[in-house]
Amino acid sequence: MRSFLFAFSILLASVTARADDIDTLHARYLAGFLEGTRTPPETEARAALAGLKADGTWPDIDLAGTDQVNWAPRTHLDRIARLAKAYLTAGHALAGDAETAAKTALALDAYLKADPKSTNWWFNEIGAQLSLGPVAYMMRDRLTPAQKAGVDSILARSWRTKNRTGQNLVWVSRITIWRAVLNRDQALLAEAAAAVASTIAVTAAEGIQPDFSFHQHGAQLYNGGYGSGYASDGASLAKDLRGTRFAFTPGQLDILAGYLLDGERWMVRGAAFDHSARGREITRSGAGSANGIAQAALDLAPLLPPGGNASASLKAMAASIQAQSGSSAEGDKWFWRSEYLAHHRKGHSISLRMASKRLMASELVNNEGLLSQYLADGTTFLYRTGKEYDGAFPVWDWCHVPGTTASHAAAPPAMKTPAPGVGDFAGGVSDGTFGGAAFEYAKLGVTADKAWFFFDREMIALGAGLASTAADSLHTTVNQCLLNGPVLVATGSPSAPVAKEFAPGAALSSPALWILHDRIGYVIPEKYTQGISVPALSVGKASGNWRRINAGQSAENVDKDVFSLWINHGAHPGLGRYEYTTLMDVGAAELNAYVKDPAIAVLANTPALQAVRHKGASVILAAFHAPGPLTVDSRFTLTPERACMLLVREEKDRMVLGVSDPRRGTADLILTADVKLTGPGAVWSEAAHATTVTFALPKGDSAGATALRTFTTSGVGLRPAKGSAGLELSVRRNGGYANGSLIVRYRVPAAGEVRLGILDAQGRILAASRPGKVESGSHEWIPSPAVGLAEGPVSAKVFVRLEWEGRRLVAPLRPGIE
Repeated sequence: MRSFLFAFSILLASVTARADDIDTLHARYLAGFLEGTRTPPETEARAALAGLKADGTWPDIDLAGTDQVNWAPRTHLDRIARLAKAYLTAGHALAGDAETAAKTALALDAYLKADPKSTNWWFNEIGAQLSLGPVAYMMRDRLTPAQKAGVDSILARSWRTKNRTGQNLVWVSRITIWRAVLNRDQALLAEAAAAVASTIAVTAAEGIQPDFSFHQHGAQLYNGGYGSGYASDGASLAKDLRGTRFAFTPGQLDILAGYLLDGERWMVRGAAFDHSARGREITRSGAGSANGIAQAALDLAPLLPPGGNASASLKAMAASIQAQSGSSAEGDKWFWRSEYLAHHRKGHSISLRMASKRLMASELVNNEGLLSQYLADGTTFLYRTGKEYDGAFPVWDWCHVPGTTASHAAAPPAMKTPAPGVGDFAGGVSDGTFGGAAFEYAKLGVTADKAWFFFDREMIALGAGLASTAADSLHTTVNQCLLNGPVLVATGSPSAPVAKEFAPGAALSSPALWILHDRIGYVIPEKYTQGISVPALSVGKASGNWRRINAGQSAENVDKDVFSLWINHGAHPGLGRYEYTTLMDVGAAELNAYVKDPAIAVLANTPALQAVRHKGASVILAAFHAPGPLTVDSRFTLTPERACMLLVREEKDRMVLGVSDPRRGTADLILTADVKLTGPGAVWSEAAHATTVTFALPKGDSAGATALRTFTTSGVGLRPAKGSAGLELSVRRNGGYANGSLIVRYRVPAAGEVRLGILDAQGRILAASRPGKVESGSHEWIPSPAVGLAEGPVSAKVFVRLEWEGRRLVAPLRPGIE
């Protein structure tokens, strides 16, 4: 008997606790709706009451409307909510007013009677309910049985689609939690709360990805659209459910914190989301604020262990957004699941978005995103404040999306959705401070190998293998943003630059040493124009309207002053190439200093290899589109066995190597270095004078992420041209190489097969010997003249390479070398 009474008492306590949870949640939701609903000024509220017709409708709202985007009946519900707020707000002129209560009820009856539907399922099953929920709570004590039944019937429609995914599932679950609390339905409350909790997980399906990017509508980057709503609702639900039996677990709170700090935070500058992360919402006027995730950070921070790093970081993140300044993230992050790179420094941020066949490009849904054809094709947004593109999109030239290479027509070809990217080579590499990314672009008759490399204040962009079958000229867009202040263009020589203000409507004189606008500098070397690729600059007023990119938006004309800079490659470039560098947060003096002594050296820019070295940072970044050697000055050569992304950071007695596979292969990657490296996976061969490094690359859902290793070095930067197990190499020249008077002398310690070559700094072979066996001892090779090597003094960026039995020796070919 005692055991039965004891069990009964436990059951009674459990039931009481559950009842208390519902009371707690009801009080929280009512308080939340009262706080979150805008209190209308007296004049607005009285105008709404006066305008209400006898049938409970407003003449400016069509309850029969079925629009996909701007669905009018939802405005009817929002107006009811504001009147209900006025009625319940102490001190408001309409607080407790009988007419207000009666007309609010009349308006609700009209909505329930009409039971309007949109042609867009979202409004029928989510949108209407999100607006009806606040009405149901604020009017609960005054609802008639018929009104309660009508409200419940509409709210119940959400749970009919509980098979939704990602943010859609969170929305329908949240609405169902509201309904369950209103009806005191314990079972439904538990089911809906469990559904929300199921989304707080790292997944390869829709939702939070392993790299903390967010996918919705398939494998599509959406941190700034659906993902922003998910962050806000997830944190808000965590706050609502705290202290109840439905509260999120510590592990789930950690995932939400990770999503905000390692995902959302990296896609915000100032108070704005990066436009590349917003999907089709980029075409909505007034959208794009990050204030919602600032509130999410503040909602979540108190639920984490006090004094912990996550809690403090969330507060710092919220403060940065609310101050509309900078970013609380600093560094470089490659999101391999979304082929997106974020690069943040104190004074600026840059984003890059690509899309291979593994991902969906920007979508066209409900006639939103009508011109977004190129929005995921290597887009780069350059920010200092986060306001650089505010309101620019209705007047944009959508064939000039920053960072992209596309045929320039009156408008991009019509969108098709959902549409994946093209090709499988799209990858990035990052050590958390510096990073690079590249992809092989092929779309609408245009092909290009494109790469971007990011340093402290510079981003350098390379293009190679440019070709087009389209009739229109091929353009690579450097930037297109709002005009903010004067534009300066410098001409002359690097030692004596002359800067002048660029006038609207003027033509860019080519070559220009640099261009400066809004403390962002642009350097486009003349050597890369190749006669046909010509930089072009446009400054001045542009006109358009939001409806040209979103059928649900206004057709009212919009005028904006726009800065636009691009490279015109002509109609049919034959494997053309380009190079440009952006310098962030700089002035004219810094640009003058940079063009005199560029910090970045381009080591290669070919369809096979794109690579750069930053002298000050001692960092090399490379995109190997094919296996082959990368020679760094004459000091060492790195050769991967297959295509990859590579990062090299040179330190005293150490070398940090980072690699990733842009094609998401599963096999190990083998890299050969002709210097001695000691560390994990490294095997040194004295006979071959080479180190073989085997990288076990990330696999599964982490495929495409960076594998970082640190090695101690021996001989990097110190290896002379004499050595390498008995190899010797020297060059004698008499006059210009083009005259054929170049003699390469070499010595090998034993008989074996020999190959010799003359290479430029890009690793291209200018001349090569026929492979063949030689005896031990000294030999000579007289190369025939090579195309691409001018007469006169031989450049210091040309090298002679000797290969013998797997060993390699490289020497610079300098004037006066003997």
